[in-house]
Amino acid sequence: MAYVRKTDTLVDDIRRQCENMSRKAQEQFDVDSVVFTDAQERDLVEAAHLTAWSDAPDLRATMPDTWVATYGKADLRVYGPKDTDGKATRAMVKEVSGHFRLPGINKYQSRYQPNVEVNYDYLPASVKEIVSQSAYKAQKLNETREKFASISQQLRDYMKQHASLNTALKEMPQLEMYVPELYMRKIRAESAPRSKVEQRSNVTDLNIDVDVLTAAAITHRIATA
Repeated sequence: MAYVRKTDTLVDDIRRQCENMSRKAQEQFDVDSVVFTDAQERDLVEAAHLTAWSDAPDLRATMPDTWVATYGKADLRVYGPKDTDGKATRAMVKEVSGHFRLPGINKYQSRYQPNVEVNYDYLPASVKEIVSQSAYKAQKLNETREKFASISQQLRDYMKQHASLNTALKEMPQLEMYVPELYMRKIRAESAPRSKVEQRSNVTDLNIDVDVLTAAAITHRIATA
């Protein structure tokens, strides 16, 4: 087994490997591919108005035009159902055309199209189902990003404890699943034995969840097989 010294380039390549794995895992939770019919988009526009005017719904039809902001397009921030803590996950941000007449010029006025929240409770049943599924995907998307970001940071901290890839792999063999093949080929190459013995670090002290790290890598390999 050849000796591979730990370098900043090696650590950065491991980080990039984590990022690539994260992007691949996120593909199954794509929330931007949702397609609405024209009727459903009109329902979204109506739900946006109901949300915007929820504090004073009776003023929606009577507020003077000079007191409102009007737009032909808006970015709708569509939220899913609330969880047990009363929080709602944002299901998607979708650009929608329509006649938007919104209260409070200061709140919505912009050189560009405004961002308008859409409360899940104001959506019709046919749209709720789509949004509910998208909210679930959005939640899983965030969880996936956070998981791989945590793994990346843990591996960076872990590599700080080692002077070579050899000792890092010896202590935690699961690291191999995050090391680019270029380095593993170097590791596998024959080399004269080295007499230097490096001090081991402690995986437990760094709070590395080896099970999560392994499961994430195996899932990635299955998805890319």
